[in-house]
Amino acid sequence: MSPEEPITPNSIIGARERELDAWHIAQHPELVTELMVARQWARLIPFADFIAADAPEELAATDQALYRTLRKAVTEIRIRGLALRPDKLRELAAKAAKAAPGGSQGNPQAS
Repeated sequence: MSPEEPITPNSIIGARERELDAWHIAQHPELVTELMVARQWARLIPFADFIAADAPEELAATDQALYRTLRKAVTEIRIRGLALRPDKLRELAAKAAKAAPGGSQGNPQAS
């Protein structure tokens, strides 16, 4: 999924897809800036939630390799200053939805 592909209310995207997309963005931090420029708030919100939640500590006991990978990604995002505030992104998405013709869900294309 590229930053050019808007997620609309009609998109079929479930929780698992949002989780996978957030993980993909965490592995490719350069996408954060692209998504911000494209105002893809709907894609950035799950990413911000993912980073804010950090790696689940239970994984340290059940899947150490995955835990290390998640911790490394979260730490890298924070070091780069790309940890975004989910609440602020939700505000931006709500404002964009009100301003967009037809009330699209926070995915207006900059004109």
